[in-house]
Amino acid sequence: MKLDFGETSFSISSSLDQNFQANIGDDTCHKPYNKYTIGGIFQKCRVIYANETIGDVQYRCDNYRQINENTGDYSCNMGLRAIKLLDVEVNLPIRTERRSYQECSGYLFWKTCKTFEYDIHFQDNALIETYICQAEDPRIAHKEKFYNFGGIYEQNYTNPEEPCPGRFNKYTLFNNTICLSKVSDSRFSMEFGGFFTCQTEEEDARCPVGLTQNLATVMDGCNVYYCSKQNENKVLDEIRWKINRFESHLRRFDFWADITYVTT
Repeated sequence: MKLDFGETSFSISSSLDQNFQANIGDDTCHKPYNKYTIGGIFQKCRVIYANETIGDVQYRCDNYRQINENTGDYSCNMGLRAIKLLDVEVNLPIRTERRSYQECSGYLFWKTCKTFEYDIHFQDNALIETYICQAEDPRIAHKEKFYNFGGIYEQNYTNPEEPCPGRFNKYTLFNNTICLSKVSDSRFSMEFGGFFTCQTEEEDARCPVGLTQNLATVMDGCNVYYCSKQNENKVLDEIRWKINRFESHLRRFDFWADITYVTT
């Protein structure tokens, strides 16, 4: 609907793509956001450890694993190719196991035993592989398989508004949460130009013209960047990142023990 007041006119729309923060007449009400970059994401994780442990510890990867919602697996749809963004080994928080043993002396009725309990502290590592699905030929790609980008933030950081804005859903990527949606919602959509990392080929380790690189995270000493317009960074600010610059220099030994005498 269009309202005319002399030389000034206003456009009123109920479209999901309406940007109510847009200036009047600036043609951003139906701004199309580029979806070609994200045709799905998935992330693999496997715990590695060098010493004997009790039980399966692969559950420690639960916070890092992410299957591709489009396929229900660690794969891309037909017509899309999986591009590896990152392949790193990271330290997991220290894991503690309580164990015990006995020391006995004497024989039969004269036998006495002492029980000792002790904690073993394990330094587990995880191998993480991160992939993004991109169209082999964007002209024939199925648009319903592609996502809008709504930002990325640390998993331990609470967004002042909500975990993901508007109609965006959260997914695990790197050690962060990424906000994606197949439903157009330009109030929160950010123009997106892809990711690159310290492992990206040099000629591809840059943003498209008109977009700015933003630090997403650092994993095992490797910087991870995403590309967006500088004035559309609605979800995160680099000053929010609490990067441990010494992450790659953490202790690499596998375990140590504290032994406590318990009973006689």
